[in-house]
Amino acid sequence: MVCMLVSSGIFLTDAVVKSYIERHFTQQERHFYQNGRISLENYHNRGMAFEFVNVNPGTLLKVQAGMLCAAAVLSILALRRKGRLTRAGIALLLGGGASNFYDRLRRGYVVDYIRIHAGPKRLRRIVYNISDFCIFSGAVLIVVGVKRKPKKVSPNICTGRCARYLRKKMT
Repeated sequence: MVCMLVSSGIFLTDAVVKSYIERHFTQQERHFYQNGRISLENYHNRGMAFEFVNVNPGTLLKVQAGMLCAAAVLSILALRRKGRLTRAGIALLLGGGASNFYDRLRRGYVVDYIRIHAGPKRLRRIVYNISDFCIFSGAVLIVVGVKRKPKKVSPNICTGRCARYLRKKMT
């Protein structure tokens, strides 16, 4: 339930920001913040993965739909068995992926709007959106959550349903 709320929140937040950027910014217009280290702009990303991969838009839509379906299946399989980090990562990944997929389906491109003018030159060229940050963060959390070993909880420190569940599981 929480996973769906987080994913929906990401989807709606990014949709509102993209709509605002589309209405109030031309494609050549940039607004600088943080002493020029960050800019907001209206950039139409027609490719995949920061436009490093250029493929047919129909194929791209199918690939993105497949990736989103795979993430949804992963979330259903992992929600009960995996830890909090993995579930949080899946929620971020689904929310960000759904937002970018909807954008590409509705507009034919993804609206990116955040550029960071710091770090290596290659990274300064890339324009992001909230969904991109959520997808990246979600992937990192999933990897960390999967590699992390679960803690063993002693049934002696639990009371009530928790203790009964642990005792039953240990026998």
